[in-house]
Amino acid sequence: MTDARDYIPRTLSWTDVALKSQTVRDSEIVSRFSEPVVILGDPGIGKTWLMEMLGEQDGHQFIRATSLLRQRDGHSFGNTRLVIDGLDEVAAINEGDPLHNVLTKLIACGKPPFILSCRSAEWRGVSAKIDIADEYGGNPRDLNLELLDEDEAIAALERRANRDKAQEAIFTLKQAGLSEFFRNPLYLDFVAAIINANGALPSTRAELYERAVAQLRVETNARHQGRGIDALSEDAALSAAGAMMSAMLVTGQSAIIANGSAENALKLSELSDLSDLDTMKAVLRSNLFRALPLSNGQFIPLHRTVAEFLGARWLAKQVDSHSSARQMANRTVGLIAGEGGVPSSLRGLHAWFPKFSPTRLGPGAIDRDPYGVIRYGDGDGLSADQARKLIEALRQLALFDPWFRDGYWASEAIGALAQPSLLDEIKTLVRNETEHVALRCLVLEAVVGSPIAEALQSDLEAIMLNPKRAYRERRAAGEAVAGIIGSKFDWPKALQQLLSLKDHDSARLATELLDDMGFEKIPVELVASVVIANGRLFEKKSRETRTFGTFFRLQSQYPLERVSALLDAIAAKVLPRLDPKRWWGEGYD
Repeated sequence: MTDARDYIPRTLSWTDVALKSQTVRDSEIVSRFSEPVVILGDPGIGKTWLMEMLGEQDGHQFIRATSLLRQRDGHSFGNTRLVIDGLDEVAAINEGDPLHNVLTKLIACGKPPFILSCRSAEWRGVSAKIDIADEYGGNPRDLNLELLDEDEAIAALERRANRDKAQEAIFTLKQAGLSEFFRNPLYLDFVAAIINANGALPSTRAELYERAVAQLRVETNARHQGRGIDALSEDAALSAAGAMMSAMLVTGQSAIIANGSAENALKLSELSDLSDLDTMKAVLRSNLFRALPLSNGQFIPLHRTVAEFLGARWLAKQVDSHSSARQMANRTVGLIAGEGGVPSSLRGLHAWFPKFSPTRLGPGAIDRDPYGVIRYGDGDGLSADQARKLIEALRQLALFDPWFRDGYWASEAIGALAQPSLLDEIKTLVRNETEHVALRCLVLEAVVGSPIAEALQSDLEAIMLNPKRAYRERRAAGEAVAGIIGSKFDWPKALQQLLSLKDHDSARLATELLDDMGFEKIPVELVASVVIANGRLFEKKSRETRTFGTFFRLQSQYPLERVSALLDAIAAKVLPRLDPKRWWGEGYD
């Protein structure tokens, strides 16, 4: 496992006022933006590592959001710009809206400038930006922390593992549709720990965590092997870790201190009823935790998602083994969820209950926060009955909150929604246009690369070619058809059908599917027609903004040996329509 300081340089993105996507490197954030900055990203994507790096810059101070709230009103930070990490962790220790609580404290401390991080799913978007603008006189800059691209992942993994094994692992995960495991920096470190131990690569998110924590608990220092954590069984070590981690999460404390006391830290001695003290001390000094620099013996979990995974494991074990399991389950849920649902700071912990307690805690967890289960837990490993329950819970959620997917780009574990035993339910759902579009899209995305895609092929083709369907579901249906191994689907004919519909979404879809279906299957003349239709080269000039992001994969992956022929084909279609006296043409500029 890498040290937290083995930092991977990152790219962040935002959308400007002209609705164009912009990017910035992490090293440029401090100098480029003077307004409040909000950094958003999924769990494990590296927000805390980025924030720690920014906090080391001159005139900046790293502080956790939970620690900021404990500062006395009137405290002065001078000319320091605060780098506030983990807004989503606030809810466990304060009632009310986390951003409201943080802004109230910032106001009480003289409104210092700040950079703030938050999990994407817990950010309130427009309303949150308005709240910040009201107090700071201008809109904050929202920056999305981008996933690693394949080249960045390979370079990072080669620093952590044997080069040949690193490249083989990336290829294997990509072929298995598990790119999330190497594009997410934390998961990439897990992969490194597994391949360094000569382990088999995982196929689900739960399996990734299980194998990773099994390796992280192993003592790698030869001087300490046979004692400390190395002398404990795997179950004893992970249970002790889970007890400490769940206590931290539920109480909202920032760290655990082994000896003495410290503000914002949970004393280890206070946890003696949960696990053996000597066992917990040994585990604190393992790779499952890391010591805070200059903190006088304070420790935090390697990562919050590790704490959520092992914390849920321990809580589930306490419930399922208790003589009054039902009563214990009610008490546990009472600690985590209230009438308003699950607080943002505990959604990750709660999301693992279906994995670790499928009969006691799992059903209620799926009902309370179905999207949290696939966003933070393991929606790939659910049983068929759990998947059915999840679909119904998502259906109810979509009726209550149509935008529950937060922009359709988040990392989700949804493989269990496309199990063969659910084929009839899935077929009925995707055919039914009265089902909420968010739910239909989610299920269709689960079908991509699944065993049931072939059985659904006729339905998928119909959805792809239906201009009345939402673009996102048409895109997912097309990807699913393209992913059917051995299919003899007539892609040139399908492209012609899409172009004949003469709407921009269909032309865009044709362009984005070119790579999925395989460039070599499509005649260059037809590719040229797709480019012209999507680029709207023959349309009259309009005020509508035209963007060309859909050509990215065509530009980067179209075979070089075919580029010349493609350009000739485009020219052959365009040149006859140009007025030689006005070579720039009508609407071509």
